[in-house]
Amino acid sequence: MGWNCQRCGQLLQLDASLEHIDSETIANVRKVVNEVFPRAAQSASDGVDDPWDTLHVLPEVRDAVLAQMDAYTSSPASNISAKSDASLPQYTLFHILSSDASCPPHVVQHPLCESCTLQVLEDHSAQIDQARKERDTLQTLEHELVRLALLDGDMEMSSEDKARWQRKQNIIRREIDEMDAEMQRLEKELAGYDEEEAKLHAELRNARQEDEALEQQETNFWRDYHAATTELAQCESDKAKVDAQVREDTKICAHLEQSDAYTDVFCIEQDSRGMASINGLRLGRLNPSQASTAGDQVDWPEINAAWGQTAFLLTVLARKLALQFSAYRVHPKGSFSIVERLGPDKATYELYGTSEWQLGRLLHSRRFDHAMVGILTCVHELCEKVQELDPAATLPHTIEKDTIGGASIRLQFNQPEVWTRATRYLLFTLRALLCWTLEKPHV
Repeated sequence: MGWNCQRCGQLLQLDASLEHIDSETIANVRKVVNEVFPRAAQSASDGVDDPWDTLHVLPEVRDAVLAQMDAYTSSPASNISAKSDASLPQYTLFHILSSDASCPPHVVQHPLCESCTLQVLEDHSAQIDQARKERDTLQTLEHELVRLALLDGDMEMSSEDKARWQRKQNIIRREIDEMDAEMQRLEKELAGYDEEEAKLHAELRNARQEDEALEQQETNFWRDYHAATTELAQCESDKAKVDAQVREDTKICAHLEQSDAYTDVFCIEQDSRGMASINGLRLGRLNPSQASTAGDQVDWPEINAAWGQTAFLLTVLARKLALQFSAYRVHPKGSFSIVERLGPDKATYELYGTSEWQLGRLLHSRRFDHAMVGILTCVHELCEKVQELDPAATLPHTIEKDTIGGASIRLQFNQPEVWTRATRYLLFTLRALLCWTLEKPHV
């Protein structure tokens, strides 16, 4: 048969241990209930059919409980007449649990579901706590009433009780005095703690102010540090640029120290055909057999420019050696340089030629030859000056009148290769004089 919870009416599923309940189990349960509720046990032993007859309860309370019992016994789940022999032990067990109680208003009808059981336990716990509080209050009230009665003389005590009571009073007074002394000590200690707390608060305020000042100093420091770092990086960058410029300038200076301005200005070389040049300007003429095309032949503007550079080099050497030419004076004017003859037969000769065929070409060629002879004469005087200053100095070619190294410097009635060789010897001699002059800084 089915069982319902007696509080919420929920259909219950009993535990398997309740399926087979013997008389011994019921007897044990009844024994435990009788131990917990002795009044119920006494009523049973006296042969009282209704255990509620032995309880001192109000009639209306008893009627309410009996009504609950009648509802329980008349419910379909607990009807004895409807129960089978198998469910009778279960009914007996639930009846014992529901009937045996020393306080009928708190009778709990069984069986119960789990949630209702927990709720009943909570209710009973609350009732127990409330009863304990009421008990403690009543005990305190009882003690106070006894104390007041003793003080007012309403109650008489024996000498032994009075002595015991007096001892308790003395103990209480001593405890009160000790508590007062302890309280004063604690108050003083608390006052000291208050003063220490005030000092600590003051120190904390000072520490916070110092911390704020330090934070401001740290902020200023990092700002200055970053500014200095940026400035340092800029200075290092500028220094690197300056160092690079210094290295470059040092290289240039070393190169300039190893070189000479005169050798750079007056660069005298010789090409594969045996023709000398000064600063890239060729000085000489090629044979028709050597010039495969008309463009290979050296034109007169280039020759005249080369003679202008030669005249300029000659005047520079004369100035460095502090030499005044005796027979000629050279006037370097680029491609139109001239040579002036000194003395009673003063004359001026053009140091440049032309390819134009005209009636005065022969006369011009003679004047051009005189100018080249004048240049050669001035070079001869330079050689004599150098040998005078340095007898050990050697020159590559000897000069005699209008020849140098055995080749005539004149162009008229001369072979082109001979004249070209003479101009080459002339330029090499000037280069030797320039090198000697640069090696003698005291000159």
